[in-house]
Amino acid sequence: MENATKALMIAGAVLIAILIIGVGMLIYNSAQGTIQGATSKVSQQEIELFNNGFTQYEGKQKGSEVKALISSVINNNNQYGENGDNVPEKVIQVTSGGKTSATSSSDLTAIRAALIAGKQYNVAFENNEKGYVHTITITDLSSSK
Repeated sequence: MENATKALMIAGAVLIAILIIGVGMLIYNSAQGTIQGATSKVSQQEIELFNNGFTQYEGKQKGSEVKALISSVINNNNQYGENGDNVPEKVIQVTSGGKTSATSSSDLTAIRAALIAGKQYNVAFENNEKGYVHTITITDLSSSK
């Protein structure tokens, strides 16, 4: 009788241990879902914050505004380019006048210098697969008439 009592106590202890482990796994799995959701929201907010620095210039703009945009792109590319943090998805290309895209400071400075403050330009954006602004296309509205 004494052995049967010990066996039942051991079996009960094993069942309680399994129950505790099961509850722990359940809590862990539900916490992982919450953490993943929060990480996704932070990532989306980071992308929106990054893009807002540029997309505010979208549409018809004066040359002086477009020059300010190009200055922001130069600063951005210096920060995230090969000589900075090296985050390629945050490097922005600029196309102006149908020419090939530029990302280097010297090419972007040349594009900025060619813009005329009083003219009207159209600014359009394309995002990469991660959602960051990747390409900015500047079109001279006075030459398209």
